[in-house]
Amino acid sequence: MIIGQQSSEQLEVIPVTGMGGIVKTTLEKKVYDDPDIMSKFYIRAWAVVSQEPDVKRILISLLACIVPTTNELYSKEHDDIWSSSAWDAIRQCFPDNFSRSRILMTTREKEVAEYASSSKSIHTKCLLTPKESWDLFVTKVFEGKHVHIPELEAIGEYIVMKCQGLPLAIVVMAGLLRALDKSVEAWGDVVKNMNSLDECLGLLSLSYNYLPSHLKACFLYFGVFPEDRDILATKLINLWVAEGFLKNEKEMTESLEEVAESYLHNLINRNLVQISKQSFDGKIKSCKLHDMLHDISVKEARRGKLLSVRKQSQSAESCRWISCKSTNWPTSDGTHTILYFGEDVYLSKRNLVFSYMNFLRVLDLSLIKCWHGAPSEIVELVHLRYLALTTVGSLDKF
Repeated sequence: MIIGQQSSEQLEVIPVTGMGGIVKTTLEKKVYDDPDIMSKFYIRAWAVVSQEPDVKRILISLLACIVPTTNELYSKEHDDIWSSSAWDAIRQCFPDNFSRSRILMTTREKEVAEYASSSKSIHTKCLLTPKESWDLFVTKVFEGKHVHIPELEAIGEYIVMKCQGLPLAIVVMAGLLRALDKSVEAWGDVVKNMNSLDECLGLLSLSYNYLPSHLKACFLYFGVFPEDRDILATKLINLWVAEGFLKNEKEMTESLEEVAESYLHNLINRNLVQISKQSFDGKIKSCKLHDMLHDISVKEARRGKLLSVRKQSQSAESCRWISCKSTNWPTSDGTHTILYFGEDVYLSKRNLVFSYMNFLRVLDLSLIKCWHGAPSEIVELVHLRYLALTTVGSLDKF
């Protein structure tokens, strides 16, 4: 559809549609990085659109793939374009100049795909066949090797059948089983817990339930970050260390950062966390959760009264972690963590009150645009283990 001989000289939009977890984005990423595509499109750009789209962030992400971005670019105001859909706002930035340009997009909504497609060229991702499902499962659990235990094979086939051909469910269940003993007892226990679950989200939640306690905390912490956000691995590791998620080992020979990195690899091996970017030597630069798994992390963290996601004009609730996009300063006592994610949030130092936050361990204000000086009360936060800020003004009082 993108580079075939029948393709038009005009700009074309090619949507890939299908249900969540059916690897639409994985397919598009393979196309995006394909050598044939790279050789025919000298400019390529990639951006993620979340359920609450920020058009400015999307366009900056696209521009960052082409030219270096600056702080001035991020600080520019944008017009109010929310009267039209997010797609219309993005689409108008790509004029048709008859240069065989292509826009590849994913959506779960067929109506959106039909609306966006100029030539009705829509690729629909279907569920896997039973054979495809089994091949994927075996590849993930046994690294493509033959299953030598008939009892395990029978249990595995039943588990794959319960996944109903959804790739995300298959790889997450495979990650769970790979972490368990290759025994009939261990796998049978998983089946018992599966039988009470009817929906795919329930199967994904099951993998969370089987995590050891220290990994549960690390997984839930992903809910602090906005959906579809690439997270720097070094930042995530430092936050886990500051939060005290690491298991106490009597004779620990590794640094805390190395232990936290091993936790991240464990979650990746269980197929709960995706690698977004790697360095040339294979180190993880950034990672993220699939949005269905992100929903689980937020849901479970809220259920445990750990997380509050604050938006504009939202009432305060007492919790351990606050993920904030609001211009209102949180007022909950007993809070251990505050992270701001609104790039266009402006707070002056008189808005920041720390007198009742005696237990604060993590304070990340690095994305707040304009902060005129740092309040001296920060030095009284004796439990603070992580501080990130951007300030316009003096830090002499520190």
